[in-house]
Formats: sequence, C-alpha cells, structure tokens
Amino acid sequence: MQTSMYFTSPVSGGWLRTAPSLLLLLSLLTAFSGFGQTITTSFAYNGANGTDGSPQFFTIPTGVTELTVVAFGAEGSGLDAGKGGRVDAVLTVAPPQTLTIYVGGQPISSMGGYNGGGNGINVAGGGGGATDIRSGGSALANRILVAGGGGGSGSNLDGPRPGYAGGGLIGGGAQFGNPKGGNQVAGGDLGGTLGVGGDGFQGAIGPGGGGGGGYYGGGATSDDGGAGGSSFTGSPVTAFTHTQGVNNGNGGLTITYISPGPSLAVNATHNPVCAGNSVVLSATATGGTTPYSYTWTAPAGVTLTSPANASSVTVSVGNTGAVRNFTVTVSDGTNLTATRVV
Repeated sequence: MQTSMYFTSPVSGGWLRTAPSLLLLLSLLTAFSGFGQTITTSFAYNGANGTDGSPQFFTIPTGVTELTVVAFGAEGSGLDAGKGGRVDAVLTVAPPQTLTIYVGGQPISSMGGYNGGGNGINVAGGGGGATDIRSGGSALANRILVAGGGGGSGSNLDGPRPGYAGGGLIGGGAQFGNPKGGNQVAGGDLGGTLGVGGDGFQGAIGPGGGGGGGYYGGGATSDDGGAGGSSFTGSPVTAFTHTQGVNNGNGGLTITYISPGPSLAVNATHNPVCAGNSVVLSATATGGTTPYSYTWTAPAGVTLTSPANASSVTVSVGNTGAVRNFTVTVSDGTNLTATRVV
C-alpha cells in the first residue's frame, strides 16, 4: 500500500527551482503516515513430544492499542481424550509491551501435556496443556487469558473411559462424583490446582487419566478419564467468548491487529543554497514495525551523492531552472510503506 503527498515551496512555487540567480530556502516538511493493514501472528506448540516446550513472546507494535486473540487448549492423550477449549477475546493494550505466550501440548503417553496437564497412571492418558497469555511477568499470577486443556482418557472393567472436555468457566467433569473440572476459584477434585491438572491413580478396576491444565486444572481419579481445565479472561480483556471441548491435538494461539504503518517526516538543511551546490535531505520514520528501509528517487538532472537506500541523501543541484521533485519511500518490517514526494 502506498500513498503520496505533494508539496510546493513558498519560493517561486516549487521545491528545488535552480536558476543561477535563485537562492533556495529549504524547510522542514510535516510528517505523513502510511495506512495500516490487518496482520495476524500465529503461535504453535514448540516442543517435541507434547510434554516439553518453552515460552514465546509478542511485542506490541507502536501505535497498536487493541488485539484480537483466538486461543486453543490442547487435547488430552489416549482413546477418546477430552478436547481443548477455545477462547475468543479482544484485549486493550499499550505499547511498548511484551506478552509471554505458553502454547499447550498434547501428550502422547501418560505424561501430562506441556503447560499444566496432569499425569495419567499406567496406560491411562495424560491431560492436555493449557494455552495462555501472561503480561508483566511469567508467573501463573500474570495470566490474563487461558484456554483450558482436555482430560486424558482412562479405563475400567467396561473398557475405555473418555477424558472430559477442557475450557469454559468450569471444565468438563463427571456429573456425579469425581473427577470435577477446574473452575474460576479452585482446581477440580481430585488433585487439580492453580494452573495444573490432577494426576490419575490406579483403582481396583482401572487407571485414571490426568486432568487438563487450565486457569485451574481439572481433577483426576481412578477408573475414569481426567476432567478438563477451566478457561479464563481477565483485565485487559474487554470482550470474550468461551467454548468448551472443540480443539484436537496441540494448542495454538493467534493475535490479530491493525498495524498503523510507519509515519515519515522529511527534513532539509535550512541554509540557503545556490544553484550548483549541494543540500542534504533526511527522512525520519516512526511507528509501524522496525526495521525500516528507505528508497530515494531523484529527478533528471539531479545527482544523489550518497546511497539511495540511506535515510539521508546528499543532493547535487544542477543549474537548470526547473522544479525538482524527489521521492522517498520507507518500508517497515511488515512491508507497510509511507511515501513522500518533495
């Protein structure tokens, strides 16, 4: 996307009019901002086996004040494991700020999934990990959005027992007895805690699956699947929707925002310059996403004596009496541009 603005000088109606008798007075140009575009950044689970992983980071670009987020918790492991929850939310933000993102893993065995999944016992499946955003630190207390993970599957004498769904304000769990899903104030019975699902244990008739990770983790028991972890939205979330039990596999997260693009100001030396002399034109970009790159284009009869891709160029002015228009374009790190013609 590219937009041009045209300016004339108060001196003889043009910017660089270079008749031999004319003294050129160069002045400061006002800034011009490029138009924005919608940008989506995706974060996937980054571990190797569903149980490991590491935090990821998102730095809010200059000029961005609102983010739209879609987050998915991970599914538990085992036959008919509980699916992860989904959270759709709008966040009000203030750059420069860096958010820390944890994407939950789906385990492939009885071990709990990355980011809070509880362990299954023996052949029972582990709980899926939660996906969350943290602001101001990396502790569980810094979470501002959580999508809960699903519970791992278990079994009893009747055969496999499915894990319960993750997500929602209360994670999925048994209608009667245990395990119970995590909620907004406590982990589910048995064993669910802040951020972490409970561990399944062996019973007389079968093993229990692990609870899903979440804002509060889902509980676990014997002879049954693990319960789901709860989802959560807190400040600075301004709008949200929770959906329970919709995601297969690993967790994931997308952040969408409107980049305002860079702003561009052009400055010229203030001293009067006679035809045949030189002048320095300097471009300064702000906003958008770094790094910036610059491209200058000179009119016929004018020589750039410094690289055309520099932020500042030295111009050698000829002796013809024509108006000289120069073009400078800045591109930011997302390929948004702003262009000035002077």
